[in-house]
Amino acid sequence: MRWDKIAKKKKKKRVIPLLIVIMLLLLVIVIIAGLVKGEKQEITTNTKITGDSSEVLEPAQDIDLDKLMESYDYLTVESSQLNEGILVCGENTDTITSGLLSPVYNALFDSNGLQIASEVSSRLKLRREVIEPLNSMLVDFYEEYNLRTIIVKSAYSPYQSDDEATYSDGNIYYDEYGNYIGYTDLSSSSESTVAENKNDCAEHSDGYSLDLGIYNESDDQIKNLVDNGVYSWFENNCFKYGFIIRYPEGKDEETDKNYNYEHYRYVGTAISQIMQQYNLCFEELTQFMRTHTYDNPIKVQTSDGCQVVYYVEDSQAENTAIQIPIGSNGEMQPYEISGDGKNGYIVIVKPTEEFDVTSSEQDDADNSNENSKQ
Repeated sequence: MRWDKIAKKKKKKRVIPLLIVIMLLLLVIVIIAGLVKGEKQEITTNTKITGDSSEVLEPAQDIDLDKLMESYDYLTVESSQLNEGILVCGENTDTITSGLLSPVYNALFDSNGLQIASEVSSRLKLRREVIEPLNSMLVDFYEEYNLRTIIVKSAYSPYQSDDEATYSDGNIYYDEYGNYIGYTDLSSSSESTVAENKNDCAEHSDGYSLDLGIYNESDDQIKNLVDNGVYSWFENNCFKYGFIIRYPEGKDEETDKNYNYEHYRYVGTAISQIMQQYNLCFEELTQFMRTHTYDNPIKVQTSDGCQVVYYVEDSQAENTAIQIPIGSNGEMQPYEISGDGKNGYIVIVKPTEEFDVTSSEQDDADNSNENSKQ
C-alpha cells in the first residue's frame, strides 16, 4: 500500500510541470496578441452593415483625416450584401418586413403637435430611418414660409405591384398601400380617371422614396410640386436632410427618366452632400466613388457632424474585407455600409469627438507642455 501511495504522489509531481508549461504558453500567446494589435489588424469575421462604438461619444464636427485613417481593423461582408443597403435601388432589394417601416403620419407634426403637412392616405409608410429627416425638412419649410400645403402623395410600394386603384376617397384614387394614383375628372362627360402618378415601383419598393405634391384645400385638389416660387426651397435645401431629387434636371440621359421635381429619395446626409457638391445624379454616384478608396476618402461636413466616405471594390469571392478606422480603444468608429448593387460597397464613417480637430490640437498642446516641463 505504501508503494501505491508513493507512485500516486510521483504522478502528481509529473502533472505540475505540465500545467506550468501550458500556462506559460498561454501567457506568450496573450503577449504576442497584444503586440500584433496595432495599426494593421487581422481580418475578423464581422458581417454587420452598421456599427456603433460601445462608448456614447458625440460626433466630430471637423476631423484630422490622417489621424482617423492611420489605424483600422477589418470586417468581412458576404457577397449577398452587395444588394443590401440604402444605396441599392428597389429592384435589387428583398421584401421589406413591416418592422422596418413606419407611418408617414409620424413625420407630419412639429414639436408643438401642429400638423404642418398632410398625406393622401394614412396607409403610407417609409423606412423608419427616413421619418425623422423627413419631419425636419417639412417643419423647416413650414417655419420658413408658414405654409402647410405640402402633401406626401406616395411612399413605399412593393416591387411589381400594379398601379390599379383599389379604393377611392371621393374622386381621388389610391393603390392598396395608400399611394396616390390619380383622380376622376368630374368636368369630363366620361369622368375618366386621370392617372397622374404611375408609380416607379422599383424606386418605391425599398421604402426610401416618396413623392411630394401641393394640396389646395379650397378646391380639394392635389397638384404636382413645382420648382419655382417658394417650392424651389426643396431643390435648394433637401440635401441638408439627406434627400436628393431622384431624377434631377439636366440628367435625363444618365437616369433614362425625365426631370421629376416631386420625386425624392433618402440617401443620408453624407451622400446627399457629395451629390450636391459634385452635381451627381444617383446613376453617377458609384463611378465617382470608385476613385475614392480608403487611401483617398472624401470628408464632408453635414448636419450630423463630419463624415468620411470611401469605396471598396467587391472581391468577386464569397467574402470581401473592408477597412474601418478604429479609435484609441481599438474599437471601430461608427459606420454604415451599403452595397451599390453592382461592383462594390460605399462606406460611411461617422468619427467620434476623439478625432475632432480641436481635440487633436489640445492633445498636441498638452504633449508640448509636458515636454517643456521635462
